[in-house]
Amino acid sequence: MQREELTELLSSFESKCRVEDWTWRGWRVWPMVRTRLALALHGDAASGDPARGDPAGRPARLARSIAWRRQRARRWLGERVQSGADARADVVFLTGGDRAQRLGTRLTNTVVDPWAEAFAAAGSRVSVWSLGDPRWPTRVPHVSIQRAIDRDQTARASQPIGSAPDWFEELASWAADALDADLAWPNLAADLRAVMGASSVFEPWLQRARPRALVLDCWYRREALGAALAARRLGIPVIDLQHGIQGRGHPCYAGWSPTSEGRWEAFPDRFWVWGKWDAESLVASNPGAIAPEHVRVVGNRWLSDWVEASDPRHARACARAERLVAGRRAVLVTLQESVSFREELAALMRAAPRDWLWLVRLHRRAEAQPRPLQAELARATGRSVDAVGATRLPLYALMRSASVHLTAYSTCALEALAFGVPTLLTHESGEHAYGEFLADRVMWRHQSAPESARLLADDSEARAEACRTASRRVFAEPADVTTLLG
Repeated sequence: MQREELTELLSSFESKCRVEDWTWRGWRVWPMVRTRLALALHGDAASGDPARGDPAGRPARLARSIAWRRQRARRWLGERVQSGADARADVVFLTGGDRAQRLGTRLTNTVVDPWAEAFAAAGSRVSVWSLGDPRWPTRVPHVSIQRAIDRDQTARASQPIGSAPDWFEELASWAADALDADLAWPNLAADLRAVMGASSVFEPWLQRARPRALVLDCWYRREALGAALAARRLGIPVIDLQHGIQGRGHPCYAGWSPTSEGRWEAFPDRFWVWGKWDAESLVASNPGAIAPEHVRVVGNRWLSDWVEASDPRHARACARAERLVAGRRAVLVTLQESVSFREELAALMRAAPRDWLWLVRLHRRAEAQPRPLQAELARATGRSVDAVGATRLPLYALMRSASVHLTAYSTCALEALAFGVPTLLTHESGEHAYGEFLADRVMWRHQSAPESARLLADDSEARAEACRTASRRVFAEPADVTTLLG
């Protein structure tokens, strides 16, 4: 099922049923239920959320996740735990542990760290709470909170869940008919319990930190939903900081209906977005549910630094990318989880000139390894392929050296525009998400290998400038942080 189809089904169900009456232990659960369905049925992990596949398979995935975390925990710098989650702060960021990009000897969370740095430079007290691996050293100090969350989840795992509420039968019946999904109450209840547990962990921290805002880089993670519940009880504004495509291009950001009782408890109060294009799409895709005054255009600080080449910390990565490309025409391929394009990619590579370099970048949570993929594609096509360097180097360093970009429908298509790089889209969801950019001919839909190879060969400066012009609709100049917490 495509994203747009799933969004329409979920939105239609939401508008016809009294989902705002669906409660469990004192809070209205529809935002959690809807986002679980959207992520699991679409199989989308680009958001940073671990949910994917059939919702009924959640226990096995959770077991694998816990085992993986335990394995990594044994190497956590001698089992050290960083404290300070409840330190006084003007702004608290909650982020995932999978946003890291290595630059030299330090890691940067590409979504949150540039903003944390800007707030700190402006004199604000900042706390960054990080889920997942507490890998050090980081560009901005992080407080690792995953172990506290895990301890709470482990303690609650033996507690009885109880019988299903009345609304579950309606949900399960609809999911079976409309989504061909087999929902089981114990699995859904485990997610609900995890949100409640996270809420109980976050509330005392937030109460002591007393921030003016809680900023989430992905509002629909289970832990983020729990943090939002805690913040709501304490009267702390909750803000979603854009991390990828929003609006009609994503089922967790489109098709929400207004509620009769105000905002959902586990839903952002405000949204900080990259530019005008996303702001307009977010409001238009959620009429009455997200008001224009609740959406603030703030820009993308990480992207701006790379486009302007203003940060000397990026110079080494850019030089490595230039050496990798070595003056060749480079096609940057950004792969996505749950989207297969292997056969079509090989055919396209064979149809293109032999002297092109194909930079094949795996998704950050891909199970495949870059070296075997690189060897496989090179054998199948006889072309120059680099998946190792393309996966390890920073994305924007590669975009600075690439001539063209290829992806299914990834947000990378928008980011490439800022570097004057056009995109070939290989999935029909790209047409839905990026229709106006297809009309502007700064993106194209893959049709056949020979035709796509011809399109990729165009390297006119006019086309590059058209990309940069289009990007200015998507990415505004970074906002002055002193104006954001008022």
